[in-house]
Parts: sequence; structure tokens; C-alpha cells
Amino acid sequence: MRTRVAAAAALLFAFLALPMSAANAQFPLRDVEAGKLAGHCGPGRKAIGRLCINVGPKLCPPGRIRLKGHCAKLPDRVVIPGNITLPCPKGHKRRGKRCVEVGTPQVCPPGRVRRHGACVKTPDDVANPGGIVEPCPKGHKRLGKRCIEIVTPQPCPKGQVLRRGKCGAVPVPPVVTFPEEACRMGYERRGKHCVAVVPPSSPPSIAPPTAPPKTATPPPSVPPSILALTANRPHRPREILVLLPTADAQARTTDLMRRHSLVAVDSLPIPLIDATLVRLTLVDNRPLEQVLAALAGDSSIQAAQPNYRFEASEMHIAGVKHRLQYAPAKMRIPEAHAIARGRGVKLAVIDTGIDETHPEIAGAIANRFDSLREGAPRAEPHGTAITGLISARLSLQGIAPEARVLSVRAFAGGESGPPQSTSLALVRAIDWAFAAGARVFNMSFAGPRDELLGKVIAAAARKGAIFVAAAGNGGPNAPPAYPGAFPDVIAVTATDDREQIYSAATHGGHIAIAAPGVDILAPAPGAVYDFSSGTSMAAAHVTGIVALILERDPDASPAAVRTILTKTARKPNAADPAIFGAGHIDALRALENLETRAGLE
Repeated sequence: MRTRVAAAAALLFAFLALPMSAANAQFPLRDVEAGKLAGHCGPGRKAIGRLCINVGPKLCPPGRIRLKGHCAKLPDRVVIPGNITLPCPKGHKRRGKRCVEVGTPQVCPPGRVRRHGACVKTPDDVANPGGIVEPCPKGHKRLGKRCIEIVTPQPCPKGQVLRRGKCGAVPVPPVVTFPEEACRMGYERRGKHCVAVVPPSSPPSIAPPTAPPKTATPPPSVPPSILALTANRPHRPREILVLLPTADAQARTTDLMRRHSLVAVDSLPIPLIDATLVRLTLVDNRPLEQVLAALAGDSSIQAAQPNYRFEASEMHIAGVKHRLQYAPAKMRIPEAHAIARGRGVKLAVIDTGIDETHPEIAGAIANRFDSLREGAPRAEPHGTAITGLISARLSLQGIAPEARVLSVRAFAGGESGPPQSTSLALVRAIDWAFAAGARVFNMSFAGPRDELLGKVIAAAARKGAIFVAAAGNGGPNAPPAYPGAFPDVIAVTATDDREQIYSAATHGGHIAIAAPGVDILAPAPGAVYDFSSGTSMAAAHVTGIVALILERDPDASPAAVRTILTKTARKPNAADPAIFGAGHIDALRALENLETRAGLE
């Protein structure tokens, strides 16, 4: 026993006597007991004397790196501690003390872009942080530091072209160029130059060289019928409207420009009359009447006229002393609404831009169209008032509050004076509204006699359209105002709350009926209200009553509607038809007598 204890003590003393550098080496006890310390060191170790020590760092599996003696997961950015330089894993490279990812970035799916190593949803503007150029996703292209979408326009149907982002009819002519400048008298054009015309030489016996030169032939006189087209008829200077057959309108327009030194600036196909309207301008200082006279004898055109001006018929009145809204009671609108409210009837208001956000009008507009194409549309008082009288549905009592209004902007107010329009804008407005399904047209404006406008109105009336227009505010001695004076239009004059005629109303045999139009409370832009007077207000009231009739009888013809309105009107005692027409309109009587329409006709 004593011998074994002494041997163990000796072994412990020998271990404690080892150098400090070998204190951390692993010591396989089985080798110690066997006395074979140098022959069985494991992998990654070597024998030094009787000890096994580590040799080199242990290799880590792919995707991991040795960090502080352990195999750690490789982060996106690896910071190497101290000054020890370790190799970066595959797919990375050293940047200072960091291992960063290299190679082609992962391809992101459509609609996403790679940002900060991840695929994120592509916003409208993709910022490029840090100035790093990243590839844009499919369907995008780089613009500076942004990826913007590449928009490919959709192809338009056959016979249409893309204009302002929308597909529309091909204009006639699609591209207009200025013709060659006309040479002065005695010269002719040869290429780009005007060359003097040299008369052929003649034998001396026939024409002696000393004969005096011939004087220039004076221009032919303008016929009175042509002078009447511009006399006392406001029109745009240097503009002419020409009506051409649709089949070969482009070729004829080009020929007119060449032969008459004109420039085509606009065109409008009019299916109602199977023709194309072309607006031409002069390129020189010739009188407009002289060009109209030359076109009058041109067999290639159907009609030619100036581009007339029209004005909205309205006057604002200050200091109103009458009760607020007297017109509905005068026309017995509350009783008529028990029978009809204009439900589903499409009516077109051809006027200025309106305030569609006004509480009285909100929700009444079924569609809208800009016939002027001159500047951005804006809300104006005249169109807002006319639309509100027809379709008011909040505090005021509209005449046809359930009608579907087609807002057609054909007038625009200037810096001074009433809103104005032209023949071309009005024809374009009627053509669009008729194609959109309008049955009744409100035309609260007046102007000169316009044969082209009358032709379009007559064509639409033959197909069932009903036109209501203001009689005009020119006064008792003014000439008839158009379009109210056309036979296919119901001309309306204005009366006050005592059923007396409006002092500024135009008189004439074309007056069909009278309606309230003096001191009328109506909506105005900006969610406010205003008082207005004029035959425009009276026309709006009659337009609303026509919508009530069409709700009860959708097949009523324009002649039948006119007969119902005039036969049921209240006739003042000893009233002049040239002032009051058939009398004061009565909405209730008109609706009650629909069943006897055949007898009235």
C-alpha cells in the first residue's frame, strides 16, 4: 500500500513540474498509464515530447467563418477583429476590414426592384441611395437616379389617331401647311421665286412696239348677297367656314387652299348632315367679302360663310325687391312634380363651364364636353345658373331635378362683356350632344342669322331633337335673334313676378311662349347664389318643362311638344303674340293634356 501511494505522489509531482507553456495541452490519460505519450494525438494535434498540442485553426463549413475560436454564421458584413486578416468566403471580397458580397445581384420579379440586398415593390420614383447604379426592373428605364415606367401607347382602332392621350377621328386635313405666297399681279411662281410674266412677241403689223401697256383689270364687285353675310353680323375676322362632302373633304380642302390662298386650321365631320365643316383663314389682307364671293362660285363646296360670334343672353340685376323664388309657383311646378320630375331624360345645356361642385348641382351631370378647345374649362356664372334652374335639388326647386344633364362648354367669358362663342363651336356642341343621346337642347344665347347653324338644327329636329332658345335681350326694336328665330326652335321671352314682359326682351313673330325670367334666384360659382334677369333664365325654365313632358311621353315629336306648350299656355288679356307669344307657360296643364295631344295637333 505504501508503495502505491508513493508512486501516485511522484506522478503528481512530475505533472506539476511541467513548463507553463504546456499546461493547456490535452493529456490522454490512457497514454500516460501506458507510458506512450507521443503516439496517439488526434487530428489537428501534434506531439511535442510527451504532450499533444493544437496545430492551426479548425476549418469551418461553407457559409460560416471562424470568429474568436468558434465557427459563426456569416453576416452580410463581417468585421474582422484586431489586425488579423482572414480569407473571405466564396462570393465575397475584402473591402478594408469587411467582407462584402460580390457578383451579379439576384434578379427581382416584375414590379419589384433590388434595394439594400432585398427585392422591394417598385414605387413611382425609385431613389438610388449612395449613388450605386442598380438595374431597373423590366418595363422601366433609368432617368438619373430614378427608374421610370416605359409607357407604350395602346393602338387606336382603324380610322382613328391618338391625340392628347385619347383615340379620336382623323382630322381633315390631318396636317395643314401654308401654301406658297401668292405672287403680285404681273408675276408668276416658278419654284421658290416670283418671275415677271413676259408676253409673247407679236409682229409689228399687228401690235406695234410703241403701243401703250394694258392697265390692270379692277377686281370684280362683291354682290349684295355676299355683303349681307357680314353686314351687321358680328364674326371673327379673316375666318371662313366651308361645308364639303365628307367623302373627299381632304382632297377638296387641299385644292381650296391652293386656288384661293387659304389655310385650313380645323375640321369637323358632321354626321347629322353627312358633310364636313372646315375652318379656313386668309393668308393675306384681302377683304373677307371678296374671298366669300370667289367661293360662292366654286362648285366644289356646298356652302361658305363667316365664322359668326354669339353671346350668352343674360343681365345681372342688383337691388332685387321681390320674394326669393317665385318662378316655380308661377309655372305650377310643385303640382307638376307629382306627375313627372324629368327622370331619365337627357338634356344638353350648351353654355359656359359650370360649377359641378355646387350643392344644388352636385350629382346632376351625366357627361360633359368642351367644344371650344381654347384653354382650360372653368366654372362661370351663366352656365352654373342655367344648369341650376333646371336641376337644382337642395334648397332651390329645380324644374327637372331628376333629368340627366349633358354639360357642353361652348362659351367662355372674356375680360369684359358677356361670354362668347362661334359658329364652329356651336355646331360641334350640337353634333356631340346629339350623338350622346340628348333629346332636348337648351340654348340660352343669341346672335346673327347663321345658315349653317340652322341647317344642323333642322337636321337634328327631323330626327327628334327639341331645341329651346332665348328670344334675346336686344330690346323691343331689335331684329330677331338667332337661333331662337329659326322655325325649328322654341323661342322663349321673359316675364317678371307680375307676369309683365321683360323690358329688354326682343319682340317678334318668332316668339313661341313666355316664362319667368326677371329677378331669378339661381346658383353661382363657389357654392353661393345670385339674382339674374334675361330671356336665358326663361329658356332654362321651358327646357325643364320639356323634360317633364318627355318623361311622360318619350316618343313625343318636336312639333307635338311645341303644340302642347302653346295650346296649354295662359293667354293674357289682349296680349300681343309678337310680345308674349302664345302666353305664359303652365307646366301642370301641359302634363294633364298629354293624352289629348292628337286632338291638339
